[in-house]
Amino acid sequence: MQLIYCRDIAEYVQCAGAIGRLLIRHYKICVILDSNGAIPALAGFFSGAHGRKYFKVPHRPRLADLTDTELVLYGP
Repeated sequence: MQLIYCRDIAEYVQCAGAIGRLLIRHYKICVILDSNGAIPALAGFFSGAHGRKYFKVPHRPRLADLTDTELVLYGP
């Protein structure tokens, strides 16, 4: 599962336990989310292997806002 949009990562962290329990019932065992580093309040690991994020707008896009990315628009 991939987190596509959240106003703030802290909001997701508060609800991560409940979301995780719901997803486990549907046999989904992980959630991928956008971050600049490891999030101490969440179990898991940070993988910086994907490299830099490129954007053409004057301001940097917010974290956890992947609504205009190719994966969301065109699917896997």
